[in-house]
Amino acid sequence: IQISREIREEMMENNSQSLLPNDENRKSSDKIWKYERIDSDTINETADTGDILLFESQDLMSKAQRFLTLSDFDHISMFLRDQDETLYVIQVISGKPLEVVNWNEFIRAYSDKYAKIFYRKLQFDRDPLAMIKLQNILSQFSGMQASISPDRLMTRHRETEDEFKDQKSIFSSELVAGCYKAMGLLQSDVSASWYWPRNFSVKKEPKLLRGAELGAQMLVDFKFRKPSGEEEEGLEPLTREHSRSLDSVNLGNTMPRQERV
Repeated sequence: IQISREIREEMMENNSQSLLPNDENRKSSDKIWKYERIDSDTINETADTGDILLFESQDLMSKAQRFLTLSDFDHISMFLRDQDETLYVIQVISGKPLEVVNWNEFIRAYSDKYAKIFYRKLQFDRDPLAMIKLQNILSQFSGMQASISPDRLMTRHRETEDEFKDQKSIFSSELVAGCYKAMGLLQSDVSASWYWPRNFSVKKEPKLLRGAELGAQMLVDFKFRKPSGEEEEGLEPLTREHSRSLDSVNLGNTMPRQERV
């Protein structure tokens, strides 16, 4: 994959920073391990449509991607909260079509598959029109396979109305960027394929519109999961039956999460 001028310049800057005195490097290294944390039950109770997860995968290809893109992350997914208050994760991962997975099922299937998973809350007014537009774009994504297209990566500007017309594949950050564009949170004239997971991290901070903001980048700690005494017994292994179609997820409830009782 061709490395953009922005990434090449950042690589040069990072190389120069590596020449800092040892005590400065030590301070920078110490900060890496001081993460604000959030447990998976809190996410289940408070997360809402548009909140995101950023992933650090463990396989060699993902490590290579992080190196080439100068990113801490190689994958991203987004939450959907339907009108029945059920929390889902929408994502595309290698070897699978786009899937919508219940958060509790996601925890069982994926929580131990990544080195780190971070959560960021999207703060913005989830008005009915934004949710309708999001629902419409999600219907276009249905059935798409995970894939990175070099041609799309090199295309910064695309016609918004036909951006995903006849498209058969999509990659994770393109999916999230497409959703954010549909809700009016990203520039309409910048292609969704121009975004990488790094563009949604605190190091890059995407320039969101409509007064929207992404909150703190918090490490998800699945070890702090609250015991219930009921939920772990009799659970079946995760299968395709645990994934739902996008058409079956209704985003009709647009009231802010904290006001839903």
